[in-house]
Amino acid sequence: MKNFKTKKAFTLIEILLATAIFAVIMIMVVATFSMTASYNNRLRETRRVGQEVRMIMDNLTKDIRLANGSAKFRFGSSPPLSIVEVFIFRCLTASCNKSPAYDNPWRPPLIDIPVDNTLLILKKDEKKAILYRLEQVAGINHKLTRSEYTVPPNTWDENLILKMSDFSNPVILQPDDQTINIWTYFGGFSPSKVFRIQQPFVEIYIIGETYDYNLQNPNMRAKFHLRTTVETRDYNP
Repeated sequence: MKNFKTKKAFTLIEILLATAIFAVIMIMVVATFSMTASYNNRLRETRRVGQEVRMIMDNLTKDIRLANGSAKFRFGSSPPLSIVEVFIFRCLTASCNKSPAYDNPWRPPLIDIPVDNTLLILKKDEKKAILYRLEQVAGINHKLTRSEYTVPPNTWDENLILKMSDFSNPVILQPDDQTINIWTYFGGFSPSKVFRIQQPFVEIYIIGETYDYNLQNPNMRAKFHLRTTVETRDYNP
């Protein structure tokens, strides 16, 4: 008579339990990789936006520190204003006006709405005037432009009058306005020639963000804020 030995095997419950444990582990592994990928995407976007904001801030800082000289600036047909080194004002579409705080040595703290969005920098040593202007694009997006006006030789004197039409061919500072959205607000002290009780300075507040920020996937958008104050280096009264 044959002796049949009973072979041990996994029961159905053990197989189901092992499958459930394996599934839980795989879900945790996939979730970890997904979170890591999302974090890397956001970190990459933040780094990219931050680099562009810092580049813009470096350009602004360099131009402001090298500002010197005096000139006059005219808004349309209004009498020209005597200004020195830096001049902060605002432009709404094609209309530009001086800042209400132009003759006030202290600007109030910068706020979240665009107030003074245009900065004029005089560089008499280089015979140049530089204009930074924040412009609105497509209703909600913004770009910062930089344009130069080279003053003809031997014409920079007390009667030099600058106007908006002198500045042509503006250059967009961000490399591609379809990838990064920029807000730049200016504050500080831009004295008139006859009213100078302290060193001119410019307060700069830049916000950079992924283009169409609110419409982007949360894992593919980033926002970067940078704020500083820069004085001119021409200390002659």
